[in-house]
Amino acid sequence: MTRSNRSLRKEILHLFKLHTEIDSARVDVDIYDGVVTLTGKVDGPVARSTLEGLALTVEGVGDIINNLDIDSENITGVQGIHIR
Repeated sequence: MTRSNRSLRKEILHLFKLHTEIDSARVDVDIYDGVVTLTGKVDGPVARSTLEGLALTVEGVGDIINNLDIDSENITGVQGIHIR
């Protein structure tokens, strides 16, 4: 059974909120036929790849288009240290 785009989006956003170490407030999730497009800004490359990986764990997601930009004003290092 194929899941609706709305159901997939809801689950992905829920997963993002569970990972409080990543600020996903500026991330938008669009889905069309199981292809997830992530847009917005994140604090660093770790957050960018983590959000992509989380979205891929959702059953029904076929592919990810990761258009997340890294906010160069507020880059988060691997240890969660903010670099300015």
